[in-house]
Amino acid sequence: MYGRSVSYTPPYHPELQPIELIWRHMKGWIGRNPAKNVSELEEKMEASKGRIVSKDWNKA
Repeated sequence: MYGRSVSYTPPYHPELQPIELIWRHMKGWIGRNPAKNVSELEEKMEASKGRIVSKDWNKA
């Protein structure tokens, strides 16, 4: 359509979808520090973002 094509990438592939690196760090930290409720989960998600080093953010 309109001379364009769609290229699909493998799901959860960090080299092709760099945000997966960030999710991996966040999920790993939250998994080691589980939340007891939704509001605590939100707090832990915010805290986990602060634990990601700048070189990882630059890759995303």
